[in-house]
Amino acid sequence: MMAVHKMFPLTLLSLLVVVPACFDEEDDKVDSEGSEETGESGGESGTDDSSGGGDDSSEPEPVEGTISGRVEVVLYTEGADGEREYISYADADALTDYDLSVFPFGKVFVAAYNTDAAGVKQFHGDATIDAPSIGGDDYSIDVRKKDGPGDVLVYAHVDWYQDRILGSWEPQEHYGDVVAITEGAEITSVDITILAPIPYSGGGSCDTVNVTGDVIITVSYAGGDVATFFQTTDGEGPYYASWTTVSADGGGASGEFTNTACAGLGEVKLRGAWDTNGNNIIDATDRWGGYITAPDTDGGAITVGSSSLSGYDVQIPLGGSDGFSLVPFTRISGEVSLASGTTFGDTTAGLPAGTKVYTVALKYRPSSEIYVSNFKTYAYDYETWDVADIATDTSKAYTLNVPAETIVYLWSFADTDGDGVLNEPGEPVAAGGGESSGRLPTGGSGRAASPLSLNAPPSPSDTGAE
Repeated sequence: MMAVHKMFPLTLLSLLVVVPACFDEEDDKVDSEGSEETGESGGESGTDDSSGGGDDSSEPEPVEGTISGRVEVVLYTEGADGEREYISYADADALTDYDLSVFPFGKVFVAAYNTDAAGVKQFHGDATIDAPSIGGDDYSIDVRKKDGPGDVLVYAHVDWYQDRILGSWEPQEHYGDVVAITEGAEITSVDITILAPIPYSGGGSCDTVNVTGDVIITVSYAGGDVATFFQTTDGEGPYYASWTTVSADGGGASGEFTNTACAGLGEVKLRGAWDTNGNNIIDATDRWGGYITAPDTDGGAITVGSSSLSGYDVQIPLGGSDGFSLVPFTRISGEVSLASGTTFGDTTAGLPAGTKVYTVALKYRPSSEIYVSNFKTYAYDYETWDVADIATDTSKAYTLNVPAETIVYLWSFADTDGDGVLNEPGEPVAAGGGESSGRLPTGGSGRAASPLSLNAPPSPSDTGAE
């Protein structure tokens, strides 16, 4: 028997993180029409230009620009009630064997992409933060959008397991809005906060078996190592990864691999990925492949039992093989009002002059005062109104962009003293989601939330607030 580090799945609340900006699939497309809806294209609207002078089928001109911002990885833990709570690196240090005085995870990958009409992700630029820090790090992406001006999504992914493969169980997040790319655009402050659980010491002992074979690159090879690993039949993973240095071989490259796994792993997919961009990590832009029974023939799932397996070749690339999925964003919507049923500016039962009303999808249950200045770290999205602007309204509709298939904490706050500090004693609050904590599953295709009714703050025993 030997000690093996097994990759245990994380219950990252269907993490994450993170295809962004909060769209349903129909929104996750690039609007390439631009200003042509004004009728300027073609000059004379409705005429048939048969002279050959115009070519509506011509390819759009590529555009180039830059996107920059900051990525920070923040930690969370789960309280005794199972709710997710923020924890600082310093406080988390006592709960793990890891040294949390330094950044405990691997590299952070950032990319700009969109999804074309066929549902295929098109990447337009990326950057890698090789040595992330606890306080966050700046990044800059040189974007070249081949299909012309339009919107892109920006996402970040952290190598939580430090196995140099960005997998489905590792934290990822998207920037909370689309980013419009035009020629020469310089977009700044595209900041992303990634939620990550405290690192833990996993592993254990088990009887092991080996799966061996050749990994074959069938396209022009210009360097870069290859990772082989296992996935579940649903595509989750990776499990038991290993790395292989391949050698140029004719028009491609090849090498031998060995993956060691616990016996009895069961039915899994044997996958491979080639570090084509040379950043020493397998990310969404690399070339992917899998087990084959003949050239260009997907071998499907294999069964890892009590005996070692040999002759299981992996081909890269292989049609239909791509990277781990990027979690899309969706929308939640609803209304906020006063429990009194009056207008927001009612002189007797409304809110005092100078009040700001916030409706926010938080990443954690609020446990104390919340600073609006920290929303970039602790919130997915929010809307705010000055009471002077909504004084005659009895309710306000909101729409918030949030990750799909995860948990958010939906709250509304009235900042009656206008100091940018929410959830202060005596200030009106409301929790959404049908629970006193505001906990709300986001689903996958948008959902309506129960109305938020601002009233005096509930007792600490109801909310967990301190």
